[in-house]
Amino acid sequence: MHKQEMENDRVRIYRIRLMPGESLATHTHSAGWLTVTIKGGQGPGTFEWHAAETANSLRAGDSALEIVELEPR
Repeated sequence: MHKQEMENDRVRIYRIRLMPGESLATHTHSAGWLTVTIKGGQGPGTFEWHAAETANSLRAGDSALEIVELEPR
């Protein structure tokens, strides 16, 4: 699931939830964006900055993965 949670004149926020073994197709954002892990992956609180137009794909490992993407506007 890739769902927009909020949008205003400063930020757009998405929540991504993947079940074990699921993946999200490669995607980009027109502006740079920050991903923050909520569950799974490298552990809660892990974050990574992605430059604008950088291709990114996600795959859950043996456990569910939940991240939040924050895209400044």
